[in-house]
Amino acid sequence: MNAENILTIGIDYRIVHGGVAAVENVYSTFYKPFNHVTTVVDGGQVNKLFILCRAFFQFLGWMLFRPQIEIVHVHGASNASFWRKRIFIYIAKLFGKKWSFTVMVLNFKCLLSNIRRL
Repeated sequence: MNAENILTIGIDYRIVHGGVAAVENVYSTFYKPFNHVTTVVDGGQVNKLFILCRAFFQFLGWMLFRPQIEIVHVHGASNASFWRKRIFIYIAKLFGKKWSFTVMVLNFKCLLSNIRRL
């Protein structure tokens, strides 16, 4: 397994704000190429919705036209981040991809009950 076979889903890591972006930023220096789909950015709700829609179509493109992707590594946090990322996990499963969900959360017990429904 090499970096070409992994697709990472998460925040815009190039502008580091918070734990998830910091982790992705470090990963981007180790994995070449660092295949990444940005699902959220800082900014207003309209901009966030636009980025999520764009991410959905980019992700579909990766799934349809890059068969070498074997693992989808999803980075997220609790609350809205978890629900956004769930969409990508379901699609990855539909395409028969293995997936990993790295989560940074304060209320782990609450999140765990949601993950069990995946």
